[in-house]
Amino acid sequence: GEYVDPKTQQYGSFINHTWTRSYMGGLYVQDRWRIGRDLTVNAGLRWEAQGDMYDVEGITAIPSFASIRGPSTGEFAPGVLSGNNNPTASVGIHPYPPDWLNFAPNVGIAWNPTADNGLLGKLLGGKKTVFRAYWGQTIYDEGTQFFAQNLGTNTGKFVSQTLIPGQSVLPTFTTLSQLAANPVTPAAFTGIPSYSPILNQAQQTFQAGFSGMNPHLKAPYIDNWSIGIQRELAKSTVLEVRYVGNTAHDSWRTSDVNEINVFENGFLSEFQNAQNNLNINAAHGQSNSFANMGFAGEKALPILDAAFGPRGTVPAIAAGSGYSSTTFIGYLQNGAVGSLANTLATNQNYVCRMFGNSFSPCTLPRIQPSATQQYNAPGAYPINFFMMNPFDAGQLQFVDNTGWSSYNGLQVQFRKQYYKGLTWQANYTFSKSLSNTGADSANQGANFITLRNEQLDRRPSPFDVRHIVQTFGTYDLPVGKNRKFAINNSLLDGIVGGWTASSVLVWSTGQPAQLTGNFDTFNGTWSGGVQLAPGVTLDEISDMFHGQALQKINQSGNSNSVFNRAGATDLTRLAVAPQLIGPDGRANPQYLTVNTTPGTIGQVLYIYGRNNFSWDASLIKNFRFKERFRFELYGAATNILNHPAWGLGSTTLYSTSFGTTGAPSGSRSMTFKGTLYF
Repeated sequence: GEYVDPKTQQYGSFINHTWTRSYMGGLYVQDRWRIGRDLTVNAGLRWEAQGDMYDVEGITAIPSFASIRGPSTGEFAPGVLSGNNNPTASVGIHPYPPDWLNFAPNVGIAWNPTADNGLLGKLLGGKKTVFRAYWGQTIYDEGTQFFAQNLGTNTGKFVSQTLIPGQSVLPTFTTLSQLAANPVTPAAFTGIPSYSPILNQAQQTFQAGFSGMNPHLKAPYIDNWSIGIQRELAKSTVLEVRYVGNTAHDSWRTSDVNEINVFENGFLSEFQNAQNNLNINAAHGQSNSFANMGFAGEKALPILDAAFGPRGTVPAIAAGSGYSSTTFIGYLQNGAVGSLANTLATNQNYVCRMFGNSFSPCTLPRIQPSATQQYNAPGAYPINFFMMNPFDAGQLQFVDNTGWSSYNGLQVQFRKQYYKGLTWQANYTFSKSLSNTGADSANQGANFITLRNEQLDRRPSPFDVRHIVQTFGTYDLPVGKNRKFAINNSLLDGIVGGWTASSVLVWSTGQPAQLTGNFDTFNGTWSGGVQLAPGVTLDEISDMFHGQALQKINQSGNSNSVFNRAGATDLTRLAVAPQLIGPDGRANPQYLTVNTTPGTIGQVLYIYGRNNFSWDASLIKNFRFKERFRFELYGAATNILNHPAWGLGSTTLYSTSFGTTGAPSGSRSMTFKGTLYF
């Protein structure tokens, strides 16, 4: 493959760069009003303008919305064609217009009521209580990585071709040594054009796809709100309780919009008929084929006949790649209708037999097997039979505003301001965070379970930690000059006096993990989900995941060990409760099973990881020499107790390492530092 030089606009040995730029800015007004002696109101308005992202050098190819859909008018409508049989991508255009009109208001109040008498006076402590409330919007910028990692990887500035030894379009290339002696340049590629401001998607079908952005993309925003009460309990001691929430709207998200269809085209029924044929053939001693062999009860498979049979002068595919394919038989046995449909929809050997010369990529020289074997006849099925845009066979990444998230939390905070050498703060948070994007990446890339029902992706956020307790503070040890236990000797004070200790302790519950299946029973992207056995609850499964056995260091001084499913000890594996593991190392079907019913989604289940605990501490002391010099001695320890942190373990049911995890993390680390200031 070769990259284009933006100056010469020629392909060659050029370094790949994405020159992405966007502009944003805003103006805001803010004011405060003292409405009364005990009530203050803050309010403001921000105007935010966001420019669009674009390639500074103008070499990135960008498909229009019509070209994203390709020959279809919409999703899941096989045979309903738009007439756009030549979708393109244009170089140098902007994918979406600027978003100028974004207004984000905010308002907050603080009320410090006075009540000196009665029960209310005792509760409020005179003027020692403050009520606060806030609501506001924030417009934010998603960042240029959405452009760089999607449109920035589109074909156009990069050109490639797969070379096959002996292929007729490159007759001199029959061995690797010949290729090494005569490097192939882009000019020798057959079917790939020179750099052009308009690229036909058909030229890259079966080799590379295109990513796009919604032409109506707009700036995302967040609604934030909080309400709380603060009460002074004693001198320099405050307790605050508040409810905090936010919801993100119109967040950018990257997902594949070329979802495999097995319903409206009748392929699910054909798959079930193929399963039926496989079972009947096996009963007659022919377990290596799912073809209709004429046995009683078998059914015709016209779609598969078209995918495996001849087309034009191209002969039928070999039996090992068709009705006798061990891979395809495995799909049938496990209900993976999406996997079989995805293979047929993205592999040129099946696509071109189904669509023939009705699908223009199949007529390119690099696709034709030979001069005498051509896809020179129309196919039996419409070209959007399996997916909306077959010209982007495989994933068609699309950036739009379908992302969202929410957070709701109860926060309790205890603060001790500096008093007699001590500062201390303790927090407890109980929260719930939801999202429809189970990804933490620069371009929020995550496919929907299905575009047919986006509500199925309502899930715990990857950052959903339900309970957190944090304490941190500092304490001036009461030994030294001007402290409770004063030391007047300068040498002794320099050694044992003037030390300050600090501590940070955090305990939290674990983050969510999804229990996953292994078979694409619905489309080409969803792994089919799982199924709880009758009478089994998700809480029981969660308890089993947290029920590992851990041995301490034994009397002979050996390392920590854990019992794995075989009963042996192994530092690299941490087993869940033994009954959850089956004899083959996979999930025990008495509790959990992988969904293998074609055309179904299965259960979408999440469990939470193990609790986490950490304690960090430090000591610091300052030595002063005369007035100009100060020396600081600092020592810190992270994870001071050397507490191991075990992962949750594999949550993939079909994996033979289900329920196991690697070695623990979290070893103690100590740092010592001396700094001279002058």
